[in-house]
Formats: sequence, C-alpha cells, structure tokens
Amino acid sequence: MELVRQTPKITILELPREVRDLIHEYVLVRGVIPIDCAATKSSLSQDSDAAHDAIRHYSLHAPRLHRRLWSVPAFDLDLDSTADDRHKPSTVSMTYQYANYTTSGSVVQGLNIHWMQACKQIYAEAIEVFYGHNTFSFTCDFRIPTVFAFLCDRPAVSLRYINSLELALMEDTNMRGTQQAHYPRIRRATDSLVLQYSYHYFTELCTLLSTPRIRLRKLYLSVETMFTPGFAGSDSLVNSINQEKNDLRGQKPTPLWLDPLLNIEGLELVELHWTFRLPRILRMSETATLIRQHMLDQTRKNSAPKGSNTSEVEGPALAFRALHLPGDGPDIVWGGTQKWRHYNLHGDVLELVRTEEECDASIGFPPFPQHLDWLFKLYMDIWLFHCTLRYA
Repeated sequence: MELVRQTPKITILELPREVRDLIHEYVLVRGVIPIDCAATKSSLSQDSDAAHDAIRHYSLHAPRLHRRLWSVPAFDLDLDSTADDRHKPSTVSMTYQYANYTTSGSVVQGLNIHWMQACKQIYAEAIEVFYGHNTFSFTCDFRIPTVFAFLCDRPAVSLRYINSLELALMEDTNMRGTQQAHYPRIRRATDSLVLQYSYHYFTELCTLLSTPRIRLRKLYLSVETMFTPGFAGSDSLVNSINQEKNDLRGQKPTPLWLDPLLNIEGLELVELHWTFRLPRILRMSETATLIRQHMLDQTRKNSAPKGSNTSEVEGPALAFRALHLPGDGPDIVWGGTQKWRHYNLHGDVLELVRTEEECDASIGFPPFPQHLDWLFKLYMDIWLFHCTLRYA
C-alpha cells in the first residue's frame, strides 16, 4: 500500500508578519477608495415617483446595517418627479457606501473589507494597511455630509490611521438649492459664492479634521466654481486678472467659506485643482497662500530642499498650471492632447513660464481628477487650474 504524504496546512497567522502585510496590501489597497452617497428606501414612499427617482439616482448597493444617516431636503435632490405627487417626501434619508467604481471609471475588483473581520489579530494588522495606504475620495453628490458621516463611523483606532483624503467642494450663489444647504448662510439673495450642499456639516468636518483624533497628512482638494460674473470666452488670463481686480474694488478675494478649513494643520501636501468658467486667479492665489500659511506643517518649512517642482508655492509667488478647454461643449474628449500652460504669479503680475502638451506635462503631476470630467462635458468653455502646496 502506497502512503500518501499530506502537506501540513499553514494558517495565515503562522506566516511571517512581512508576508501577512503583503497579503493585506493585495486584498485591501486600491490607491483610491471612492465613497458616495445613497438614499435609504425606508425614507421614501415606495409608490411615489420621487422614490423611484431617488433610488435610481442614489441607489443603495447593499443593505444598510450600522451606517450613519443624515437628512437632505428633497428639493436639493432635484428629482424629476411630478409636481402634484402627494407622496413626495419633504426630506430624504441618505447614507454613505463604498462606490462601485474607481477614479478611472472601472469597477473595483477584489476589494474585500470583510477580510479585516477574520480575527482580532488580522483586524489589528489590516486596519493600518487599509486606512493608512489608501486615499479615501469624496467627490460625488453631497460629498461634505458623506465624508463627515464616514469619518464619524470609524472606530478611534481606525480614524488615527487615515492620512490621505480627496475632497471636492462646489461653490455657487446662494440662489441655488435650499438655504440650509449653504455655508455660510446668507439670508438675502446675492451673487456671493457660498459652499453648496454642505449644510451644517462643513464646520463640523473641519473641526474633526483639526483634532488629534485623525492624523491627516495629504489633502487632494478640488474646488468647482459654478458661477462667476462676466463673460467667458477670453483666452487672456491677464485680462481676467484685470477684470477680477475691477470687480473686487479693493476687497480681498478670500472665499467666504475658507476660515473653517484653515483650522486643519500639520499637512505635508495639498493638491489644489480649481475649475472656473471665468478665471478668478487672485481668488485662487489668496486661497493657496492662506492654505500654505495655516494648514501646512510649519516644522518642515526650514528643511525644504533647494530646487522644487514648478507647481509648488515658494515665497510670495504662486506657481501653477492652467488648461483652457473652449467651445467644444459635450463633444470634449479627454485624449491627452490639450496644452497646459505653466505660470508664476507675483502679486497680480502674471508670468508665462512654458507651454506643454498634456501628455508631457502630466509627468511628475498627479492624474487628472476624473470627477471633473462632467464639468467639461456640461459647459462649453471652462478653465482648470492646478498647483501643489508643500514644504518638503
């Protein structure tokens, strides 16, 4: 009789820690983890048109168990239901969820967060990898209440490992959406730009991010300016600066919503993307200057190496790159052939440094934010600006 030798089974806990960490990374690290919002069915009348619209636009991928909820005025969802719908709710309960796509638009494959529930030791090892090696991205609708709810639901030990976030902010006049959706709230209708769909969560989010509970080091910030007075179409940034100075009439171009954000300190890096229909370069420059002064890790100021990437802020000058997509509207296809222009801004004096094709300029820069693609498809004339703020 031939004896069959059985290979002894090895459990994952018997593997060296270095090997287990590689497994954790393979299962849990995707670079960018997008988080979006969803409408809960319990907050809607299932027979109403509003329910079908909300579920279609904000579908819940999996049953909600212990996730935080928040309420949104139904008006802010801009549902397509009929006006005489008697079952239309005044508010809709929302929650957050892991999105089923990445920044490249592909479906997330193999991300299994249940891996962390295998046992206590695996959990203790894996949460550091999952939360510390991924960037959590909030760029979809209602991104401010979404990120706040997501962070509030994290256990204290998990929250401390989060060091990289991507957040998109939208600013428009206070004549858009409900009054409680804006920050700051302005009672009378004006053309002042306020944050959209932030509700009371923006100040609470900034307070949370400024506490020792979270050790944020990298912030990828996008600002979408939906309204600017004047006429789009000019390809001259010098003319735009002159028009902006004239509109300001001696006032500072600081955004009304910026103060709470400046409470976040100790960051190593802020990537700033800003889209305008009509450029407001002084507004962007003032924001970048205040971010560098208040939010970046001041202990690194004197240790910054000599020589720097052209997208960094040094001294009083702002170095940035700009991309203008004019006149193509919905037919715009991002093919890597657009021309980036690199500038230095000293006060209100603009200096063109160089012009490069997008495929060349992308070397050494972060990838183009895919969530901004909808703006290029919606508007017929739009500008994108990018700068990197860091000390080291």
